[in-house]
Amino acid sequence: MADGKPKICANCGKLMGVADECPYCGADNRKLGVRLKRVAADEASGVGVTGTLVGINILFFAAALLVGGASPASGGLEVLAPNPEVMFQMGLQYNPAVDAGQWWRIITPIFLHLGLLHVAFNSYILFWAGRLVEEDIGGRLMLLTYLLAGIFGFIASYFADIGGAGASGAVSGMVGFIIVRRRLVDGHFGHPVTRQAIFLTVLNIAIGLSAEGINDVAHGFGYLTGGAMAALLTKVNLGRGGAVGLMLATWATTAVTLVAAVLMTLSLFRGGPADFEKALDCYGGMKGYQGHVQKALAPSRVDPRQLEKARVCLRDLASLESEANSARDQALAGIDAMLKAWDEGDNGGVQRGRLAAAQAYSGFVDWALEAGARYAKPLQRVK
Repeated sequence: MADGKPKICANCGKLMGVADECPYCGADNRKLGVRLKRVAADEASGVGVTGTLVGINILFFAAALLVGGASPASGGLEVLAPNPEVMFQMGLQYNPAVDAGQWWRIITPIFLHLGLLHVAFNSYILFWAGRLVEEDIGGRLMLLTYLLAGIFGFIASYFADIGGAGASGAVSGMVGFIIVRRRLVDGHFGHPVTRQAIFLTVLNIAIGLSAEGINDVAHGFGYLTGGAMAALLTKVNLGRGGAVGLMLATWATTAVTLVAAVLMTLSLFRGGPADFEKALDCYGGMKGYQGHVQKALAPSRVDPRQLEKARVCLRDLASLESEANSARDQALAGIDAMLKAWDEGDNGGVQRGRLAAAQAYSGFVDWALEAGARYAKPLQRVK
């Protein structure tokens, strides 16, 4: 109930009189989202959260192109598509890698895009819808809604066994928020903003049904998450405890996103699929690979030329995960010992070097079988 004193609307800043519902923007100043905006004073300023998110999407897309170049167009939204290997290293969702421990691939795909049209379309909708949501509930709650919509979209994609990348689920959350929010405030779908949001939704559905490679699961769960957040902030009187809970949820979700970004960055220093493939060619031991190390350790006889090939390929290997790096160093030491003992006619030294190299070889194969999914290369051992 109004308290009889004229007040300024916390949502649009206009003098709204003594009512609780603003006659200009329709915001109910008793609702949690509006109160949080006033108390936390987190109204958008400058580029705001929306502008920052658009900039991040464009920056990541440009970085992928600069590092790996563009791949040939393969249809859908993949015009001027970044190199798939670079996209994988930057955090593309790949369910076998998630199962192998890279959980952050549920979050990092929100900021990656598979082509120029992909990033342009999502950035346009985000710029339009994100600003409206940010102006309505403030930057912090807008960020929480955006991240939750994207994360739940990719969690659903994981269970649907769909990989890929894109901010589509998060952006759909912004549109879904607008539709539900305006419907609850206005009581109808006639508001111009609501109509535009519905048009974008219909357009999105039409593209999803007509084009290949569209993750409709992420879109759908993004809409549901955004709509649920709109209903929560509009209809539920959460009180002071609810306000604190939402603030903590925002901090926690942002922190988890930052941790995911750090883990993705660290993974860039553990080699990529091409480096892993080169190591498989060097070692052998898996189906489809007959490597120099495997041949050099053949029990029939010692071949110095094959040992030298094994040594050269091991020295050329890029850094991978720590287990692979240790196996490489141990294998190199064993092969060096074999070559030295062979030159000196020391059969015992040859056998000791062979044993050390063979142990390293076995260790690499065991590691590769377990780590292959993290490098987009599930493997089978040679029987």
